[in-house]
Amino acid sequence: MKFSIITIALILAGLSISAQTTYPTPSFKSPRETMNYFLKTMKGHKQGDPKGLDLAILSFDTSQLDDTTKYDSARLAAIQLINTLDRLEYIQVSNIPDNPPQNIWVYRQQSVLWDTETHWVEISIAKNSDQQWKFTPNTLKTIEAFYQSVKDRPVIKGVTVHNGLRVKIKNMMPPWTGQKAFILLNGQWIGLLILIFLSLLIDRLARIYITFVLEKLLVKGHVKWNARLKKRFNIPLGIVFFASIFNLGIKLLEFNDQTLSILRRGSIVVITIGCVFVVTYIVDIFCLFLEKKAIESENK
Repeated sequence: MKFSIITIALILAGLSISAQTTYPTPSFKSPRETMNYFLKTMKGHKQGDPKGLDLAILSFDTSQLDDTTKYDSARLAAIQLINTLDRLEYIQVSNIPDNPPQNIWVYRQQSVLWDTETHWVEISIAKNSDQQWKFTPNTLKTIEAFYQSVKDRPVIKGVTVHNGLRVKIKNMMPPWTGQKAFILLNGQWIGLLILIFLSLLIDRLARIYITFVLEKLLVKGHVKWNARLKKRFNIPLGIVFFASIFNLGIKLLEFNDQTLSILRRGSIVVITIGCVFVVTYIVDIFCLFLEKKAIESENK
């Protein structure tokens, strides 16, 4: 009997997940279809479907986002957009025009106050060069300010609440972390310091381990690894590890596309330069090994 109950529960759970993953076709033939598609896919995301968010960003015109950060910036914009809409009103999709007279339909366009500064924001859907109706680049550009201006409002009744882990963590943070200091939010400065500390820690541990393993292999091969070569190898190796961890973690801090682009492109350049030096020193070490083998062959 117990087994049957568990089996039924698993079947019901599977049916529930299956239902969540049924979304409208992403045709984007009108503002109504685009808004409906976005709301349905983001509802799936809020209910735990891992592909819901990736599907939702298909409704965005990302042509003005940096290629390096386009994916991460679009995902962040989707989360900010749905959290903004959920605090404005319950959207009746049937009220959205199916064939507007112009090539752009504006849902909201207004000035908002965020951190003592006034920002002009909008949520709009326009027809692009492919004749598809998508959320405009200006929507993606201004949605952060729009979201920040309404984030303290309650979610509208009847809307599925977004309660992901990141949302829960942000809700636990004190209000001052959402205020700007210089060009970043206070919470982003804290996250940046934590990321730098973790990158340094992982870099240090990885260097110790790799150096230990490499030194052990060289000792077995009777190759002398002097302190100078060891230091020359360690420095670029550490830079590669630090920049790699930093590059992976920076997207979690929810920077705008411009800031994220600068940081990620910079870290990629540092990783590339570091890898060049690491490979060079690996070749030097390999040459030492071959030289040792050649000497041993001559002495036989």
